[in-house]
Amino acid sequence: MIDIQKAEEEFLKYRNLFDKENANIQRKYEHTKNVEKNSEIIAKSLNLNNEQIKLAKLISLLHDIGRFEEYKEFKKKKTFLDSKPSNHGEYGIAILKEDNFIRNFIKEKNYDELIYTAIRNHTKKEIEKNLTEEENLFSKILRDADKLDIMRLSYTTYWKEEDIDIENEIISDEVYKLFMEKQTIDNKLVTNQVNKLVSKLALIFDINFRQSFIILKTNDYFNKVIERFNFKNIETLDKINQIKIIGNEYINSKI
Repeated sequence: MIDIQKAEEEFLKYRNLFDKENANIQRKYEHTKNVEKNSEIIAKSLNLNNEQIKLAKLISLLHDIGRFEEYKEFKKKKTFLDSKPSNHGEYGIAILKEDNFIRNFIKEKNYDELIYTAIRNHTKKEIEKNLTEEENLFSKILRDADKLDIMRLSYTTYWKEEDIDIENEIISDEVYKLFMEKQTIDNKLVTNQVNKLVSKLALIFDINFRQSFIILKTNDYFNKVIERFNFKNIETLDKINQIKIIGNEYINSKI
């Protein structure tokens, strides 16, 4: 049996090992708790049993555990060790495996590989092929829950006030084309602030469950992100208006 309350207590202990005054650490803790909440709502909407719901919450609790060490290293201005995995999902898995740290959060071993698979897949552009039905399900729940909170952070946190006035920046043709084709956008195409904005908006095309779209719509995340910005270039404004139309039509079609 998963003791989710004990896991939450252990996660708070882990968070408290890091600088309590560090805004990034606190933001990541709040993000984790929001992803956990989203996962619970999504899992319940899928009529999963109580143990499965607790498992979805546990995976969410652990999904970004690698971020805390990353922020600590960044603050110290140290270079990451060469042996450190290349992304925070893999780094988190390495932390959980080291000295069997995962046993602090769950005593049973039978869910370990499922937990690692979901964590590994939340940072990928697409979910791995050939997963089991269960691995695929929990990977999708985590990806949805994570992206929903990234959308929230996109209108509350991710941009500084001085970056919300978009003067002469243009949405690149490739980024605009991908959005209009209802595709996600690779980070290598994010060459300016407005392309970054569109890449966040395009996360809606990688959401899986009806309940996730209900959360997205209820909180109006998509429109709130757009409304943060002042677009002063006519071409950019025209494209944003089209993006807003297509995005809202897509969200509504999924509810």
